[in-house]
Amino acid sequence: FAMLLIVCFFQRRAAPAVGALVVLVAGGALLAAPDWRESVLPALQAGAAVLGASAVVPQIILNVQRSGSGEFSVITAALLTCGNALRGWTTLALADGDAVLLFGAALGFAINGTLLLQIIYFAQRDGRSLRALLVA
Repeated sequence: FAMLLIVCFFQRRAAPAVGALVVLVAGGALLAAPDWRESVLPALQAGAAVLGASAVVPQIILNVQRSGSGEFSVITAALLTCGNALRGWTTLALADGDAVLLFGAALGFAINGTLLLQIIYFAQRDGRSLRALLVA
């Protein structure tokens, strides 16, 4: 949030900073109200999962358009996919299968797994070995 304020200050744009501040204050007030926590918190968690997973979608689309994965690291994609799989497992084991948390882990696993499979597919199609892919 501080970075947004600094950027807006130096670009002489007040509207984004004021908008972000309003959202921050309204969100804090909403979460402070005990009546709203049970219904609002799961919605915010689901929204965060969707936003987090949607950050990878432009890369997937770009890979399809270019018919290649570019410079995206197979190790990064594999770690993201494994991390989401572990999040799903721990959600099942420790949070009694909380549906919202499980949704976030499953969505992240699907999106990052798609990216990982794209990287492997395009590398093999171009004749690169898995070893060459890991070293690159």
